Amino acid sequence: MRWSQIFLAVALGVLAALLAWMLLVRLFPVILIAVAGFAIAYLLDPLLVHLQRRGWSRGLAVAAIAFLLLGLLALAGILLVPALVSQITSLASNLPRYTEALIELAGPSAELFADLEQRFPDFISSEYLEQQFETARDWLTSKIPSVLSFLSTTLLRSFRAAGVAFLTVLVALWFMLAMQPFRQRFEALFSPDEAVELRALDREISLMLGQYLRGMTIVCFLIALATLLLLTITHHLFGTQYSLLIAVFSGLAYLVPYLGMLTTVVLAALLSYLTAAHDPWLAMGLNVAILLTVNQLFDSYLTPRIIGRKVGLHPLAIVLAMLSGGTLFGLWGMVLATPVAAAIKIMLTRWVPVISPAAPEEEGAPCRPAPLALDLGTFAAQTWKALRDAGREIKAAGQRLGDRNHHTPEAAQPVPTTHTEDSTDDHPGTTH
Repeated sequence: MRWSQIFLAVALGVLAALLAWMLLVRLFPVILIAVAGFAIAYLLDPLLVHLQRRGWSRGLAVAAIAFLLLGLLALAGILLVPALVSQITSLASNLPRYTEALIELAGPSAELFADLEQRFPDFISSEYLEQQFETARDWLTSKIPSVLSFLSTTLLRSFRAAGVAFLTVLVALWFMLAMQPFRQRFEALFSPDEAVELRALDREISLMLGQYLRGMTIVCFLIALATLLLLTITHHLFGTQYSLLIAVFSGLAYLVPYLGMLTTVVLAALLSYLTAAHDPWLAMGLNVAILLTVNQLFDSYLTPRIIGRKVGLHPLAIVLAMLSGGTLFGLWGMVLATPVAAAIKIMLTRWVPVISPAAPEEEGAPCRPAPLALDLGTFAAQTWKALRDAGREIKAAGQRLGDRNHHTPEAAQPVPTTHTEDSTDDHPGTTH
């Protein structure tokens, strides 16, 4: 009877897990809207607190932010969306022609391959290169229908996105009103000391996330605006098209470190060359230079000043987090990988004591656990210091051992024995 009960409990548990997974998959769009609304409310909560300190009521502050958000959505829907949809439609209709132009551009490749084979006969085979080029061209031609289908589907989804964005704003407004009661009820689940620790952790994470995401929103908007203004100049000079599309893409792609800029440069180079009315190579070079200059200017000067506090992650850690987020959750995982990794680092630095205890602030005070060395540069410096100190200790120990061995022969010389009267005690049978 006992084994049957265990089997029944396991079967019911597996069945409940499967039903929960199926329900999660079916309700994923709703859950995504709820999570996005909570994230918006969480990011705007410091602004609400600031307005409350200025004498505003919570409801009035939420109403003001709601008016601002809905106004921005309406302005984008009136000014930005129609022009952007028009350019995407034009690109979709002209994509086959642009593909043929790229194939014609690569037409003299056979002569180039033959010349390379003559120059480097031991390393390059023109037949192999031509075969690979033909394979790439056939693959590109076969992908045109799927690209057109993707663009048309994207257009349809863009109209649905307006309704989803409106619904997300409404959910965010509700979370803004319920944020303070929610925090109080959540803190009531813990002891007073734990609640104090949670509030400190919440302040630190919200400060980092708020500064990062609010700053990145401003930076992305400024990058898109600067790119649009500069590409409009090249449009009047060379007749290049899709300036708005490239500008919007550059602003959104800036959310993805490193890869975003590379993708934007490739897209701008192709569209500039294919759409220029004259001097396509010059137009392409100028637009690429514009994008690289804008990104470098923001990376070096404007972004640190707008965002303020950095997330405190090594570039390698950012790349690994971005790849992990993209593998698990796609594009949104890549976008949110950096702030999520920074939040995880903050939690680990508070809750995982490693390396060595920090020095007490006051004499007699207990040592605090040292923060976790997730920054690779700091970790490398600490590791090098530890290895250097260990090397010095080993060297000092070796010197002490050498000095001891050097003095041992003198101390180990045998002492000559002399026969004394006391020696008779050891041999009582001996007579003198």
